[in-house]
Amino acid sequence: MLALALLGSASEQFYRLLANKLASSGYRVSSAVQSRKVELTRELKKLTEGGAMVAFNYSKSRLILSTGFVPEDVDGLIRLVRCVMPVEPDVLILVGFRKMTSSNERVAKVLACRSEGELKKLRAEVKGDVLGEVVCVEGCPEDKAVEVVRRAQYRRYLPSPLRGRSLD
Repeated sequence: MLALALLGSASEQFYRLLANKLASSGYRVSSAVQSRKVELTRELKKLTEGGAMVAFNYSKSRLILSTGFVPEDVDGLIRLVRCVMPVEPDVLILVGFRKMTSSNERVAKVLACRSEGELKKLRAEVKGDVLGEVVCVEGCPEDKAVEVVRRAQYRRYLPSPLRGRSLD
């Protein structure tokens, strides 16, 4: 599984393009998003406030998991994803885990910023393989998502496009 961190102020915006491009090319994609504040549904809030270590809320098309176990590192996140997913994903996209991922050399990175100045600062603090850089001023260019996927394939982090699907 490729652990891929999206870093920078435009990471959530670029996430939509990248995840869509990966999924439409046949890759199984999972994501973990670090938020400052998590809004739980009323039902989950009651269960977790009642002392449940793990609580699930699901409908016909969605399952929301809430747990008091918060992984301390990328390996913990990967273990959690492997436990929850019935099939291991090809890619785990990490959004917002800057402290956990920027110096971890086993995690590939994409720098998605809103300005060249921010990109320059981020370049200086990131260690490890950077698969792409994008500046999103008025939206993110879709061709950058294709470029990231191609680089991941070229470096053999991902297999070739699956089931005969193309990136274009």
